[in-house]
Amino acid sequence: MTPMYFSNLTPEQCEFISQRDMYFKDRIAAMKDIESSFSSVPRPADYMKGNLIKLVHPSCVTELLKLIDKYSDTSESTDSTRYFEQLELQDALDRMVRTMSKIDDNGEAYFTNRTFAFDAFFMNSLEVIVNDLEEILRTERMEACFELEKVGGIPKCAMRDVQWSFYEEKSLCRKRFDDEVFRSRLEIYLTGSWDTERAAILAPKIRIANPIESHRSELAFELNSDNGKWFTHGELLFKLHNLMADFSLGDHIYFEGLDLDEHNEGAPPLYSLFLGS
Repeated sequence: MTPMYFSNLTPEQCEFISQRDMYFKDRIAAMKDIESSFSSVPRPADYMKGNLIKLVHPSCVTELLKLIDKYSDTSESTDSTRYFEQLELQDALDRMVRTMSKIDDNGEAYFTNRTFAFDAFFMNSLEVIVNDLEEILRTERMEACFELEKVGGIPKCAMRDVQWSFYEEKSLCRKRFDDEVFRSRLEIYLTGSWDTERAAILAPKIRIANPIESHRSELAFELNSDNGKWFTHGELLFKLHNLMADFSLGDHIYFEGLDLDEHNEGAPPLYSLFLGS
């Protein structure tokens, strides 16, 4: 058996990590400020404010965070009604954060230098923000497809901005797995897009080289797309995770993308996994 196949970080990955770490200390400090402002009984929407600054620099959403607090503090409703208002706010912020997590820059350009006004229709204003972000997401998805079509749908590398730790347990539910990836990225302040529905490879099936054998192409594993046409990011990572659960990967459990090895006419393209430790 040959040593585990894994990649050193590419210059692009180093730059990605450098940019992410640039704001890391600021975000930790902002998180502490938010946590110190929690009431003795945290409001349902409080933790969502922390999730916002795990995706974008705190300076981008300072005014929005203040308005969220103002909306929470100025309600004249009864205690029970205010609680349900907080649940409604939590749902709106959750939808916002999940949409932001799918956008390439997590919406930072959208929020930069944007002003927000507080009024009685604050929840409607949040809805407008989410709709704007969803429009950005739709545009990015179309642009991603156009870029794939330029290379015949078979990119030389795929999913380099998706970082995930394989573990030796298969996931039986795709929806639960997608949510697990989403939450794990927030926990480690990982910026960049995690868009489960974005096209990754425009092929009905692909081959994955055996990550631990020397004759990797001969012992490749075949994956079939659900729709028989293409793989999305979410579908592909889900299937890769369940495939890798059958291997003892040792310390090299960190998925850092796919690299095209072979693409011959009449055969599914062959990809290698980048596995780091």
